[in-house]
Amino acid sequence: LVFITQPANGTVSALLAPQPVLRTRDQFGNDSVAGLSGSKIVTVTLSSGTGPLLGTTTLDIGTNAGNGVVSFTDLQIDSAGTNKQLTASAASLTSAVSTNFTVAKADQTISFGSLANKTYGDAAFTVSATALSGLAVTFSIASGPATVSNSTVTITGVGTVTVRALRYHISTG
Repeated sequence: LVFITQPANGTVSALLAPQPVLRTRDQFGNDSVAGLSGSKIVTVTLSSGTGPLLGTTTLDIGTNAGNGVVSFTDLQIDSAGTNKQLTASAASLTSAVSTNFTVAKADQTISFGSLANKTYGDAAFTVSATALSGLAVTFSIASGPATVSNSTVTITGVGTVTVRALRYHISTG
């Protein structure tokens, strides 16, 4: 096995671009399907660096399927870091190791839901926001006369209130 398209630097939770492509070669380094069975499963793993490797990690390179070539289409790594490598392996074939690549943290954005103007004396109201990462969002009062409990804001006086949304990520490993 050999990587004919190497994975390149990427971003957490985004597809690797380009996606890896592998092919079979003979002992002299020539592209070849000689002796390759009709079905031969190739598995790609993250062999260096932290992971997990997500997506379809097994494809059939056999002569009845990939005919000596497999192109992965949805691989991504859900952890930032450097010196990551993939290893491709299949029974009775020599494994292939990719070049090193880096996965960077993704930019984080939070989008607020729509909100009409509110005035002191109005009933408490609910705010909403969504983090691009899909992680939970918490709210706090950045400035102004108000309190917030979970996502419910109560205006406590006259003035301008700024509500802050934060996304927290708790590492478990």
